[in-house]
Amino acid sequence: MTEIAKSNPAMQKELVPEFKKVLEREDNKGVKNIYMKYLKGA
Repeated sequence: MTEIAKSNPAMQKELVPEFKKVLEREDNKGVKNIYMKYLKGA
């Protein structure tokens, strides 16, 4: 999903709230890091 958000700015508004939800429920630190990295750059 992060690659979609990077390449499609129109989708960013819809995807960022979803990324935050993923971070809340995700246990895998590797996955969390990917979403955190994107959110810091967004």
